[in-house]
Amino acid sequence: MVSGAFASNPFMDVPMNHWSYDAVSQLAANGVVIGYPDGLYRGNQSTTRYEMATVIARTLALVDLNKVSQSDFEILKKLVVEYKDELDVLGVRVEQIDYRLKVIEERIGGWQINGHMAVRYDSVGEGNSPYNVSNRNSVYFNDGNGSGASIYFRKYIDDKTTFNSELAVSGSDSNLSEVYWRQFYVDVILPWDITMRVGRFTHNWYEYYDYRPWFGMVQKDGLIFSKTSGYYSFGAYFSNESASDTMNQDVMQNVSSDVMTYGIQFNWTPTDWILFGMNYDYWNYETVSINGTDDDISVLGAELVLTPWNGIKVGGEYWKQDNETFWQINNIKDPSAWKIHGFVDQNVLKYTSVYVEYSSFGQGFWLQNDPFAPFGADVLFAMNNVNNAMCYDTTSFYTKLDQKWNEKFNSYVRYVKIDNDRSSDNLLDQTVSNWSVGVWYHYTPSVAFGLEYDNVDYDNVLLNDDSMIRLQTNITF
Repeated sequence: MVSGAFASNPFMDVPMNHWSYDAVSQLAANGVVIGYPDGLYRGNQSTTRYEMATVIARTLALVDLNKVSQSDFEILKKLVVEYKDELDVLGVRVEQIDYRLKVIEERIGGWQINGHMAVRYDSVGEGNSPYNVSNRNSVYFNDGNGSGASIYFRKYIDDKTTFNSELAVSGSDSNLSEVYWRQFYVDVILPWDITMRVGRFTHNWYEYYDYRPWFGMVQKDGLIFSKTSGYYSFGAYFSNESASDTMNQDVMQNVSSDVMTYGIQFNWTPTDWILFGMNYDYWNYETVSINGTDDDISVLGAELVLTPWNGIKVGGEYWKQDNETFWQINNIKDPSAWKIHGFVDQNVLKYTSVYVEYSSFGQGFWLQNDPFAPFGADVLFAMNNVNNAMCYDTTSFYTKLDQKWNEKFNSYVRYVKIDNDRSSDNLLDQTVSNWSVGVWYHYTPSVAFGLEYDNVDYDNVLLNDDSMIRLQTNITF
């Protein structure tokens, strides 16, 4: 920033004909300037550069974001440049000023509105396709996360409270009539830098590289607390959804039951290259009572991620579940699962990034999502269609290579191999192979076009092998 012309003495009077008087008067008239410590701006008498900087500093700290216009913001920036040295004397560092100006600019007027739309054309080869595409060809709206188009509204109520909402159109190749509030929540900054989110929101704590995480990426009606401080982060949530809410049926895995869920998460990073995490989630299906009792699931997971070199990560996870009566398969009550994974960034390999993952699921282990289904076909086929618990011991191998060629083009190649061990039933093992390639062209920062091909091959599975060609247009604003 450029320092002011009279910065040699911060206690020097500002000449009465200096432009900053008119600038501050205009901001004060618009309700932007906070004024002197006594709450008044005395524009009919001279003031020192230090006092003027005090007014600016108070305004930066306490400005009413609902009253700032773009023209007011430009005036405020000009004042900051003029009185930069005096702000330094007050202890307002350059990085603090830049951050605060960025926040004010983002929140001008209090409201932010943006959105996205994803239009797809899918073409498959089989009439009875595992991709479940109507009449082999479909044009529809879908972003892969349940909506075809969304408009996001954000209202900055004050420095500690923000309202957020998402008005969405359901993503479907047959029905675009459902318009609903997909998210509707308030974020509140509490004492000790704890953030509380309350309302309807999409919840996810878990990293994933393909379609969806094992657990999470679901809508919740409730509240969540989170805190990040130094070497650790902590979170806790509670929600309760009604069976009568059709938008929650997928969350409840096709079970017509009220469900109460809660969970906690803790991450610890003692150094820049070590992360240790623990997660606990609990689902109580309150009205299932298959065997005369309520049914529930709890899962405890531990994670270790190492970053030995810049751009390289390796890690592993271990999960243990307690599945009550309704979810048991062959009386297996406490199934487990584990995963190992590694990632090398394109900056290291120059031409591509590489992600590799190997997972093992015990029979009866329950997943909330199929993690390998971005094109809609069942890939992790051992997930029982009724309750998403593994019918057999199952392993998965997954890898993806991403290439960013320049600011306009990127491409990828992915491969998944699933093995279902059915030896306990004296049956032939099931194998599912799935591979995809795709290229994306970013016409503008807001418009992107994609061409993708996916192929799925089932061995000893009662589904047709098939392939899909997808054309997609993504628009963000």
